[in-house]
Amino acid sequence: MADLPAPPRLHDNAHVLSGAGEGSGRRLAVVLANAGAAPRALLERLWSRATIAICADGGANGLAELGFDRCPDAVVGDLDSLLDDVRAALEARGTQIVLEPSQDTHDLDKALRWVAETAADKQSSLRAAESTAATNEDLPAAREEGS
Repeated sequence: MADLPAPPRLHDNAHVLSGAGEGSGRRLAVVLANAGAAPRALLERLWSRATIAICADGGANGLAELGFDRCPDAVVGDLDSLLDDVRAALEARGTQIVLEPSQDTHDLDKALRWVAETAADKQSSLRAAESTAATNEDLPAAREEGS
């Protein structure tokens, strides 16, 4: 008997839209690419709830047009589409501009890779901070015992 194809897997984003995942440790990364925009209300909701919010190159131009209060954490890509005035405004507000000049991958690929690397770095930093906090919590007791 031939193997049957696996049933389609459904992905449920209800926790993102309802806010049910808030405080649960779930993290959300939003990458805005230089393409047709999603409905404004949906994009604004996702953007405001994102743990990491970045733009893939020219996506920053579209974000500037939307006028959201939150700036992206970074703009990543070869930066051939990023408008000079948008770049200057974002840099002035603390957005990291990440030049990835390679023409072998798309800006969206570069942005997704940056998200994965940044999330891994943040997780490592968090683990190191937790470890340091645990070690420092033991110090007062050790001092008292040595007195």
